[in-house]
Amino acid sequence: MSKLPNRPNISAKENNVAVIDIGSNSVRLVVYDGLSRSPLPIFNEKATCGLAEDIEATKQLNKNAIKLANQAIARLMQIISRMNINSLDIC
Repeated sequence: MSKLPNRPNISAKENNVAVIDIGSNSVRLVVYDGLSRSPLPIFNEKATCGLAEDIEATKQLNKNAIKLANQAIARLMQIISRMNINSLDIC
């Protein structure tokens, strides 16, 4: 697993909001500068995992992709922790 980057140059605010989106092909983390009508993304990272690869044939999520997604989520959680994020949504 790669080394985590240093904490981004983002002022830590209690109202920063993080969202982890787990999709059929990727896992993405976006951190927004609070909740507002037009939230400004201040951090964005994506890991391509391929969870739905061959799903039509197997009717199951790809087992290797599940491992990759779990590793990506663990990494994103470490980033969130280092950024002192208090609000996290996972969808």
